[in-house]
Amino acid sequence: MGNSGEKNITVQVTTGSVIKILFLLLAGYLIFELRDLVLVILTSVVLAASIEPATKWFARYKVPRVPAVLIVYFLVVSLFVGVFSFFVPVFLNEASEFLGSLPHYIDSISAWNPVGEGSFIKDGGVIANELSGFSLRDIVVSLRDLATGAEGNFLQIMVGVFGGIFSFILIVILSFYFSVQEDGIQRFLE
Repeated sequence: MGNSGEKNITVQVTTGSVIKILFLLLAGYLIFELRDLVLVILTSVVLAASIEPATKWFARYKVPRVPAVLIVYFLVVSLFVGVFSFFVPVFLNEASEFLGSLPHYIDSISAWNPVGEGSFIKDGGVIANELSGFSLRDIVVSLRDLATGAEGNFLQIMVGVFGGIFSFILIVILSFYFSVQEDGIQRFLE
């Protein structure tokens, strides 16, 4: 068994390749930390790009760009308000009726505990022993306690709500800015 068939491989790491790797790692870290801002900008670009065809349609009829963008935004907002005002009351009514009748159903149905008296897996051995304390009522109580525990995180909830509102406003402003400028998206992407 000789070493005559083996080749020695030499790997040289240059300073330039180390700097490139560190730069890529730093860029990835910054993108991860600024992901909300990156998502806001990307959403703004997509929204502005989706408005562009309607703006060009108005331009064919000699409507200036700013009023055309305002008209498109007004129509889109009106559409969303109309859809939400039609569906939200119906959804809330159905949800309140369902939630109002849920306790009655939980109390009246004995099948919620699959290992209770007269169940089909009562004599199931290990499964029956593990699930003997299981009931849907316990799950509902746990979920209710979890929801009420969110009151302790009021500051975190408020930061999330206001952060979402701020992101929404920033998306609208940036997409409007990109839409109003002639070739605004192309200039931004360059």
